[in-house]
Amino acid sequence: MQKFVVGIDVAKKNLDYLCLPGGSPKQVANDPTGFASLICDLKGREIRIVVLEATGGYQTALVNALHQEAIPVKVVNPRQVRDFARSMNKLAKTDKIDAAILAEFACSRELSPDMAKDSSLILIEKLLLRREQLLSMIIILYSR
Repeated sequence: MQKFVVGIDVAKKNLDYLCLPGGSPKQVANDPTGFASLICDLKGREIRIVVLEATGGYQTALVNALHQEAIPVKVVNPRQVRDFARSMNKLAKTDKIDAAILAEFACSRELSPDMAKDSSLILIEKLLLRREQLLSMIIILYSR
């Protein structure tokens, strides 16, 4: 059976994705309903890896959903992908093009999937983030 590589461009409202080889670009909402649709599409294929960029948190829920379904996923540095695209002289930037470039990036490398985080680690990360936000607010308040 052929193994597929999936590139997903993550935005606040939508997910654009492409399965290689031979897939066509598709779009779903960046919400639990969209995740279910995407996962349903992927479940019919043998997936080598799903690749997406770190997008300031918009990818977190999707990554967790993919981990729950035991689909191998890798979050990559956007700068590496942009440099890869530039090296291939692909300078245009749309969501569909970005999904294709992410899939090509994954095809050109042997990427190891990220490990799933357990719920306690996720909670600790959220608490630390909130702590940082509160400290920043206190510093701003008292620096006036």
